[in-house]
Amino acid sequence: MMKFLSQLLTCLAMATTVVCANSADLSLVVQTENGKVAGAVRNGAKEFRGLPFAAAPVGDLRWELPQPAKPWVGVREPVLLAVPARSKPDLI
Repeated sequence: MMKFLSQLLTCLAMATTVVCANSADLSLVVQTENGKVAGAVRNGAKEFRGLPFAAAPVGDLRWELPQPAKPWVGVREPVLLAVPARSKPDLI
């Protein structure tokens, strides 16, 4: 698992395929082991959201060790991250 995550991060860091639509659109696309992913540049940093780091733990994969994410076709669009779990204010 750590090797896969390390390879994915390396691919993202070393990717050279950048697509800029225009100066107002700072989106970019990079190629990873599993397929192309879209991202954006925010505050000078490249940001990629919603990337699967493992296959979903459903069906036969439930309660098993994580398996690599399945490859995809086309460009995987960025998604908003889930809302953080609510906590009592005194626990933060």
